[in-house]
Amino acid sequence: YIATNGVIAPHSALVTGYDFVTDAANAVKSELEGGLSPDACQQAGDCVTASSLIMPASMLPSDAGAWTANDLRARLFGQRNDLVFLAGHFSAGSAVAGDNTTHVLASELVNAPLDMTNSLIYSIGCHSGFNIPVGDAIPGVSPEPDWPQAFARKRITSIVGTGYQYGDTEVVEYAERLYLNFTRLLRTGDAPVAIGTALLAAKQKYLADTPQLRGMHEKTILEATLIGRASCRERV
Repeated sequence: YIATNGVIAPHSALVTGYDFVTDAANAVKSELEGGLSPDACQQAGDCVTASSLIMPASMLPSDAGAWTANDLRARLFGQRNDLVFLAGHFSAGSAVAGDNTTHVLASELVNAPLDMTNSLIYSIGCHSGFNIPVGDAIPGVSPEPDWPQAFARKRITSIVGTGYQYGDTEVVEYAERLYLNFTRLLRTGDAPVAIGTALLAAKQKYLADTPQLRGMHEKTILEATLIGRASCRERV
């Protein structure tokens, strides 16, 4: 953080998604690519394309084209991604691949040799931000580490959910809408944007655009949490 004077200029991104969060994953990918590539790239033909593992919503986990945990390991651990949006099912210490069978563990992230310092990972996964204090962990049952611990050990800034995060099959709604708002606000304007400021603005916009606030909306706002360098700034 000190070495970069608090400003990170991202050059790469990864987006994953399947099932009912496919629409959000595609929308976030489009926003990230727009932020990573200046307008001039359209003429030069050198626009940045975000790396992605996004299955069509109609694809079954049993289909041969469903992406696996090994596919995610190759994209997440095999190359540097400055910005990562992980859309899929999570538990406190594992992420479920598109095949709904294989998993990537938080411990694998910690042990990966890739330097992920100052990258930003945000996730719609349920309990991706659920931290289990060491004194409350159950040996052999509680994950070690959980995702917040893993992100912290890799010096990653993360925006994750402390409980269940919801989406919608037909439209981009609930946590999908919040994280899409965040992605757009992260690159709004022509100056560096503080991550915490973008998240706050995303929550304020979510509230402003929700005519009738229900329990699901309240959960969406309350559970999305910034963990890490709150003053780190991303220039997108």
